[in-house]
Amino acid sequence: MMACWNRILVHCAVLAIVLFPSSAALAQEWALNDIGKAQIAAVSRERDVAVELLTAALQAAGERAPTDPDGFDRLLHELAQSAGELLANPGPAPRDPEAARLAALARDAASRGELDAASDFQAKAVARMEGLSAEPGQAEPSAAPLRSQRAAVYAASAATWLLKFEHAAAAQDYARAFAEVEQTDADLAVRYKLAQAAALARQGYYGTGVGPFDAAVRAFRDAAELAPLRRRPLDWLTAQAGLGDALAIWSDRDADVARLTEAVETLRDAIAAAPADTPIGTLVELRSQYADALVRRGMREPGIDSLDQASVVLGEAASITPLEEEPAQWGRLMHRLGKVQHEIGRRLGDMNTLEAALGAADGALQVRPRDTVPLDWISTQASRAAILSDLAGFGVGNERIEEAIASFRSILEVATREHAPLLWAETTVSLGGAQALLAERTGSRADLEAALASYRLAAQELTRERTPLRWAALHDRIGLALHHEGDKQADPALLKAAIEAFEQALQERRPEVVPTEWAATSAHLATAYWNLAQVSKDANALERAIAAGRDAVEATPRDTRPRDWAMLRNDLGGMLAELAAMKHDASLYSQAADEYRKSLEVFTPEEASFDWARTTGALGEALLGAGKLGKDPTLLQEAKETLDQVVEIWKLFGDVERTRAAEGLAAEAQSLLSSGAEPNAGTAGSKN
Repeated sequence: MMACWNRILVHCAVLAIVLFPSSAALAQEWALNDIGKAQIAAVSRERDVAVELLTAALQAAGERAPTDPDGFDRLLHELAQSAGELLANPGPAPRDPEAARLAALARDAASRGELDAASDFQAKAVARMEGLSAEPGQAEPSAAPLRSQRAAVYAASAATWLLKFEHAAAAQDYARAFAEVEQTDADLAVRYKLAQAAALARQGYYGTGVGPFDAAVRAFRDAAELAPLRRRPLDWLTAQAGLGDALAIWSDRDADVARLTEAVETLRDAIAAAPADTPIGTLVELRSQYADALVRRGMREPGIDSLDQASVVLGEAASITPLEEEPAQWGRLMHRLGKVQHEIGRRLGDMNTLEAALGAADGALQVRPRDTVPLDWISTQASRAAILSDLAGFGVGNERIEEAIASFRSILEVATREHAPLLWAETTVSLGGAQALLAERTGSRADLEAALASYRLAAQELTRERTPLRWAALHDRIGLALHHEGDKQADPALLKAAIEAFEQALQERRPEVVPTEWAATSAHLATAYWNLAQVSKDANALERAIAAGRDAVEATPRDTRPRDWAMLRNDLGGMLAELAAMKHDASLYSQAADEYRKSLEVFTPEEASFDWARTTGALGEALLGAGKLGKDPTLLQEAKETLDQVVEIWKLFGDVERTRAAEGLAAEAQSLLSSGAEPNAGTAGSKN
């Protein structure tokens, strides 16, 4: 009989925070509905920038704007910063009356949100200033005031370009401003070089290529050389913060580990070098960027070291942020802290860390009220619901899941279908995920139907034509819910419905488009076919499972996701072993053994002793099956030695049932070796 250690990868409901669609329509939706208007108003108050200006700038971003709440918040604050540079700190005013008039008209138009008019006036002001001297780059002292004035006009033009989401044009104008004052005004030169670097970094962040990041990194390095730590500590620290952030984001684009390491080290060293009198705001910004780089590194690593460091750094940043004076900043830090601790707790399966994550989310919600910053509230409330769902696994009751469901329902009270259809749909999907998890816990068909009803309701907005990838993700979730119930009830009809849902998802989750998601759904499809084969004794279904399992393995990188890779290899071995038992095929047992061996390259006694024991037991059983069918004493001897090893490890674990099972299989191998009797191959590899 197939021992119970064979399958490591088991189905579980997938419940994450609200996953917002990639469609740019959501950004436009937020800009125009009550939720977005309230969020814009909050940033307007926090940064003292007119609502009309922020709204116009957001609409200028259009389809290029980020759609997730945290990215949307970052954009709003960057736009507010650009507005401040344009309106509050214009630099030396032009002495030429006409240029001064045009510059003033540009600022007035921008303050009213009339960005096209503002850029037209800026262009005329630039042309006027350029016409005042035939040699704008001359270095004589008498020309210095004119160059400073011209640089200020260039900088104002650049800030206007940033508000219009034209980052390349902004970077070019800041470069022109820098060239004007490079030899005559050190303060302005550093200011404009930093601004140029930041504009290039934004171009990279909101774009698709990596060229702007390269230029941004070089510009930040130039700024750091212009502003040595000893003479200009704040400017140097600003350059280091920007450099580290640009390197970290760039590393995500090309998966360059060395660049990410440099980002982490740059930010770490800058924090260590910061003088004692560094303003708190600068220290918080440095720690925030450092934590972000650590999180990016931690998401690529199997352990928690980098995530744990990020948690500490965010806690430090929150501790020095004055809550009364900077509630919005403190809330952002606590929100991020909760998300990092959630990831740590999820990886470790540690209830205490998840409770800490819940506490951080609750703290963030104290300063992220539903009525004044609804998008911030929604983001944290969704994270809180996901934490609650993970905590539910540690309790015997369902209170945590029901609380998560209530949290998602509260979001739907704000994000209504009428005013925010896409946000409503995504939240409804997450509600369905919580309901599916409750169905797993209760075994209630009514709870499953509630989850499926939520998914189908969301599908009315998340159509294949409108958001094909979100439509595919939704069908993947539907498949998971149906699969779990079908597996539990051994119901072939439900399993076939799950298979149909997964196959629909794969119509849009194609390997050339979204390889990671394609691999995940392929793994789900493989397991569904596997379960169907076990229920129906259908070798064809098992062959379909193996084909899908191979797809999932090939698309799962071992270097960045070693545990997932090992689990998939282990499951593929289980499928091959069961097919070998159905077909009495020794070669299939050998293929299964090969998959188990690959899995054991990751599952070692030192790093994953329980998984190692289960996979080693499955390997021993596959070797036994191959040896029996092939009448191969070498394989039988290897099976005996492997199973003897497993007996000892289960004894150490104190698992009596598994110890007896392994002893029985080891004894069978020994008996075959001793007697040389022709084996009966009919039972090896069947499911226990």
